[in-house]
Amino acid sequence: FRRVLFRSIGHSLGGVVTRVYDRLLGGAPNLGCVATLGSPLNGTPLTAVPFMPKALKELRPGSDLVRAMTEGDDPRQNWLTIQGEGDVLVPPNYALLARSQQASIPNTGHLGLLTNPEVIDLLVAFLADNRVIDLTATVDDNASLVSQT
Repeated sequence: FRRVLFRSIGHSLGGVVTRVYDRLLGGAPNLGCVATLGSPLNGTPLTAVPFMPKALKELRPGSDLVRAMTEGDDPRQNWLTIQGEGDVLVPPNYALLARSQQASIPNTGHLGLLTNPEVIDLLVAFLADNRVIDLTATVDDNASLVSQT
């Protein structure tokens, strides 16, 4: 049998599900590359809101679940974590996973990450051939690299 590596994009809790699969359920060998958009990988301060469902309260900063997702020395070069600088649901730095490739998108909120052209270009470049992209380059530079392959 030929082994297939999954390429995953997760927005918000979709990124949390992928991280749980990776860290807690032994899924790391099956993941080729992973991109998360506004995922509360470091928790979210909104868990303090009284009407928050119990499942979401597990995402409070410092909880057992958040520590399990963020601690450890697992390689993360195949992860791209993207945050919106205007995200009020998952504020800046709560969406960035240490030692992953990281991108911060100005003037973009939680849902805006889904339609922002810069995010889409970053995802295309990152997922195209599971390579490390130059996040300091312009979006056009990375897109041209993809088109050359």
